[in-house]
Amino acid sequence: MYPFIEFCLAANNSFFGFDLHPLTSFDKLNYNSYEKGTEYSWHIDAVPKDTVRDIKLTALLNLSEESYEGGELALFRANEIICKEFNSPGSAIIFPSFINHKVSKITSGRRNTLAIWMSGPKFR
Repeated sequence: MYPFIEFCLAANNSFFGFDLHPLTSFDKLNYNSYEKGTEYSWHIDAVPKDTVRDIKLTALLNLSEESYEGGELALFRANEIICKEFNSPGSAIIFPSFINHKVSKITSGRRNTLAIWMSGPKFR
């Protein structure tokens, strides 16, 4: 996990510059498994009503061991962007948690991912 976390921190330093809290054993990692016919509709990972912190970055790692059809990650920021490169096992993507995103319906196989949500002090 440490190489992935280091990758996330380096991406933040290079591209986003968010103030982040250190990851601790209390932080949650979310393992997602999508089977044929499942999808995840448009949503954000940020928690706007939290008065103390903001989830600032969403980091996803594709842990699929076999190929699958469908399950494309789409981001929406002025227009829809399909992240086709993320369908490859071992690939990773990091984006601000306040960006709308979804996973299209799996048409065959199984898609497995690990999500880390990196938080920090409230945006000002």
